[in-house]
Amino acid sequence: MDDPKAEQSIKKYINGNLDRIAERNGGINGFYGVFDLHLAKNLKVYKKHGIEASIDIFNVANLLKKTWGVGHNLGKQNLYAIKSFDATSQQYIYNMSSGVGVSNLNGNPYQVQLGLRYAF
Repeated sequence: MDDPKAEQSIKKYINGNLDRIAERNGGINGFYGVFDLHLAKNLKVYKKHGIEASIDIFNVANLLKKTWGVGHNLGKQNLYAIKSFDATSQQYIYNMSSGVGVSNLNGNPYQVQLGLRYAF
């Protein structure tokens, strides 16, 4: 857990639950939300004919700030690997896995879509 990239929340959870079996879904991720924006303008061309121009921005928050609109996923991680068992002390000998507590970003960055529709 000495990895500086490890999430502070996972360090706090593990240190607070030493010598216990971890509860299912014990770690909590922060809020993760994606907000989209749709803008459209109708232009009359002839009688009932018209053109609609539109723009869609998916994941607007990520457009404003790169750390918004993305999720942090720890996935399935093994905290340690059992190396052997010491019969005299009745203790397991284990190695700490590398990269434990480092989250992977998931989700899509912002996307922009332009649209044009002719109506009659």
